[in-house]
Amino acid sequence: MVPADEQCDPTELLREKGLSRTVSRIAVLEALIRAAAPVAVNDLVSEGLKMDRVTIYRTLNTLRKKKLVREIPTTSGTNYYEIACRHNPFHPHFYCTSCRSMTCLPPLSMESVNRWITVPEAFSFKNLVISLTGLCERCNGPCSSRRKE
Repeated sequence: MVPADEQCDPTELLREKGLSRTVSRIAVLEALIRAAAPVAVNDLVSEGLKMDRVTIYRTLNTLRKKKLVREIPTTSGTNYYEIACRHNPFHPHFYCTSCRSMTCLPPLSMESVNRWITVPEAFSFKNLVISLTGLCERCNGPCSSRRKE
């Protein structure tokens, strides 16, 4: 988590992207900036955002299209979201199929990504999501039930 004095300002992020500074956009961005890991919409609702789910989804979609938010799909059908700013560079994620936690892994350089992935010239590359799925350390431990492998 980035120290508070080094975090991006939601209103400035919106201004830079040419978006109106609405209450819902600022609230969602603030929640994502505070989050220690990617969050699902249910997490945002339980955190107490004062808006309905439809508004949260619409806001996240707008922020995603403007590249202020990254969407991380999972095998369970739940998408997770995180802030996409200079304090949170592109990085892969690990999704635990048992406890359904999302963990950020160390950032990758584009050089290392290019060594593993080659995109044909005729293709138009728009987005990259690297997500590993399995059991986290806690669920993979000797006392775990491994119920959702």
